[in-house]
Amino acid sequence: MASIRKEVIVKVSAEMVWAKLRDLGRVADLFPGMLTDSRLENERSRIVTFSGGSVIKEHIVDLDNAAKRLVYSAESTGLTHHNASMQILAETERSCRFIWVSDFLPDEAIESIGQLIDGGTRSFEKYWTS
Repeated sequence: MASIRKEVIVKVSAEMVWAKLRDLGRVADLFPGMLTDSRLENERSRIVTFSGGSVIKEHIVDLDNAAKRLVYSAESTGLTHHNASMQILAETERSCRFIWVSDFLPDEAIESIGQLIDGGTRSFEKYWTS
């Protein structure tokens, strides 16, 4: 199983970032340029639209407020498995670390998934520095 892990530090409190990330239906706000839309389908799944036009359904596996961690799985053409987590860890009172881990099959999707996660991480960082 392929796995990608990305981390970035933003100069915003962990509580502020978590408040935005845990708002499941508005995740597109945090990834400008990568996502154009997001909406809740129900309390356990959401639909996200990528800037290239792809639409993906994500199932919420866990939303852990104490750990500031979101876990989801995604239905995607070409993947037999995709599970990811996003976690916020305080660095200081005014900065935090965003950690994104994505595990998927087949391994051959590493380049395409890697490009999405690289772009997503950059857009997440841009959101907090704009």
